Amino acid sequence: MFKFFTTALLLVLATSVIAQEPLGLDGQCGTIRGTEPCAEGLKCCYLHPDDGVCKPTSFSGCLFED
Repeated sequence: MFKFFTTALLLVLATSVIAQEPLGLDGQCGTIRGTEPCAEGLKCCYLHPDDGVCKPTSFSGCLFED
């Protein structure tokens, strides 16, 4: 029974990662729960630890980038 639940959980996690759509401008891309992809031409810019938002690639006020 444990193997069934483990397999089902892995399947759900794998499909949720594949189905992620890119975030638009100022979308929250980085949190303590993980990261999400930004749309083309944007980067995940961390303004504070565990607070990443999608900003244009020319934006320079990031603590660090992902």
